[in-house]
Amino acid sequence: MFDRMKLFGKQKINKGKIANKIFDQAATPVLVLDKKQELLMANAAAKEFFDLGEEDANVTISSLFEITREDAKSLFDNIISGFHTEECQVQAQKNGAICKLNTSVIHEGEEVYVIVFVHDMTADYAMIERLKTVTSSLENALEEKSKQVEAVAFHAVTTVANFIDSKEEYNQGHSTRVAKYAQAIAKELGWSAQEARNIHYVALLHDIGKIGVPIDVLNKKTALTTAEQELIKKHTVIGAEILKDIKTVENASEGAMYHHEKYDGSGYPYGLEGQDIPIVARIIAIADAIDAMTSDRKYRVNLSDEEACDEIRKYSGTQFDPYISSVVIRMFEEGIFEKLRGQVEQATTDDILIESNALMAKVMSGELATTRAEAENDYLTQIWNRRNGERHITEYLRIGDGALIIIDLDNFKMVNDTYGHLTGDRVLKEVADILRTHGQNEYVCRMAGDEFLIFVRDVITPEETKPMIDTIMYAFNSRCEQDEILANTSLSIGVALSAQEGRDYSNLFRCADRALYFVKQNGKGGYSFHNRTEYGGAQNAKVDLDKLVCAIKNKDNYSGAYRVEYQRFLEAHDFVGKFAQRNHQNVQLVLLTIDFDKSVPMDFDERDTVMHELELSVTKAMRGVDISTRFSSAQLLMILVDAIPSNVPQAVQRMLHQFYTVYRPTDVKVSFETADITTY
Repeated sequence: MFDRMKLFGKQKINKGKIANKIFDQAATPVLVLDKKQELLMANAAAKEFFDLGEEDANVTISSLFEITREDAKSLFDNIISGFHTEECQVQAQKNGAICKLNTSVIHEGEEVYVIVFVHDMTADYAMIERLKTVTSSLENALEEKSKQVEAVAFHAVTTVANFIDSKEEYNQGHSTRVAKYAQAIAKELGWSAQEARNIHYVALLHDIGKIGVPIDVLNKKTALTTAEQELIKKHTVIGAEILKDIKTVENASEGAMYHHEKYDGSGYPYGLEGQDIPIVARIIAIADAIDAMTSDRKYRVNLSDEEACDEIRKYSGTQFDPYISSVVIRMFEEGIFEKLRGQVEQATTDDILIESNALMAKVMSGELATTRAEAENDYLTQIWNRRNGERHITEYLRIGDGALIIIDLDNFKMVNDTYGHLTGDRVLKEVADILRTHGQNEYVCRMAGDEFLIFVRDVITPEETKPMIDTIMYAFNSRCEQDEILANTSLSIGVALSAQEGRDYSNLFRCADRALYFVKQNGKGGYSFHNRTEYGGAQNAKVDLDKLVCAIKNKDNYSGAYRVEYQRFLEAHDFVGKFAQRNHQNVQLVLLTIDFDKSVPMDFDERDTVMHELELSVTKAMRGVDISTRFSSAQLLMILVDAIPSNVPQAVQRMLHQFYTVYRPTDVKVSFETADITTY
């Protein structure tokens, strides 16, 4: 074993020289930059990797990597402040390498140095992509095999559906006629050809549950007993159970389950009412009634179209959806059902079987699963999916300018959690319908979940873009007044203009996302343009301290507006509760509000920088037991423990002293309010 003391005692080691040698000979590229992102040092590996020569000057992080100066500044600010702890992935400019960056910060007095370790991950990511391709191929093969199995099952189910019609003496061709009527109604409602074709298949299968009803009950010529009526009613649940795993035809199970529900809630099996009944079931219900009235039955002869129309008018709003009823009445008046019935009556039983076989052939060939619409459209809302929307927008940005609009449906998770995912799907469809209607000449797509995207072509100013946004907001708010579930939500919208931000899609999206974040920070329910000071919000950005204290006092009974108006308060609420429960300790609530001087205009990023400086100043001055959190884009909430109320103003002034060394009170003024919440 070496004697370390003896060994080191023989000579004096030049630690600086050894450190420089280690730095220069390290195999990993290493960069040393100042807080302005300017390169100070680079080891040999970094010089080779980035092709840097002695003549290179004014090298910055944004000249080495594909990253904007704005994003580089934000990254460095977070690294220096300690908020950024994760790895960063960027692309090198000269060689296109995909790099992973690890960072470290050294403070030498007032100087700050950022050390960046660069790891070339190009080969690793290439291998990952190859593995993804292989995995995707295997998944596609498995999915295709599953589709083939499902197609065979679907053919069997369709054949059974045709057989069900033949069980009833007066019901030949019933499902086919209902399917034709439902498809025609859907088209009149403005549905796409794909959506109308899908409801045709749903309606074809709506009575499949009658396979579980005895044939003598179906054909009984006298009045049914109560037990027999209940037996027939079960065909809806039986049908839904049979179809629950059929995914080739969307909503097939819903059509079978709910087509006997009534708009006023008096139907079966669950007594759903109004728009809680799935739209496909509301359409099939009225199509089913039309065929029942206009076809001969065992208990009566058929009604004329005029008489059937009167019945629809009579039961509009009670048995049938009033809006769909108005469309159906117009179709009767135009003779559409008479024409459709004539087409169906020409079909023989063999023709119906041929249609069934044709439907099976479509499924087997994958037409329903691989149509262009399904490849390009969102499966739920039938507007473009994100991939297709981004492709069209990127292509257009090569030749022209426009506005990129990100739309977020606020409080959607609450809708899903409270009312169920079926209701949540309906809400998403309604929002998509509004966007489709009022953005029909633009690019409209669903991003994911509760986020949507619109690209408005040929606009370069906010004034050109606002009318469409205002129209969307008005249409949405009008719909909220009619729907108590939708009323729990709002739209937050962020906008970026390519004429101002450039035609790069990624950067444009990032700018629109920042504008959306600004809206979220200011209470939701409005819109904002990136790098603009105005805010088209439905709520005030600042929250009154009295309301906040009231929220704490009544937290056990707080609902509704608590989730909507005080979403940011959730982060501090737990802190308040814990510290307020400490025995014999005063707890003071302090709300700092930045009053920006309107004579000194600032964009969103500049205001965020001011807010960041306020947070840093307050954090440095606070004690270890105190708590602070950003409450809005211009407010900071503090909880001071064991603080005497009379001493709070002095403590706050001490916190603000450091802030005012950076910003003059004449440019940025901070006001504050306090409240004693010890007993809450």
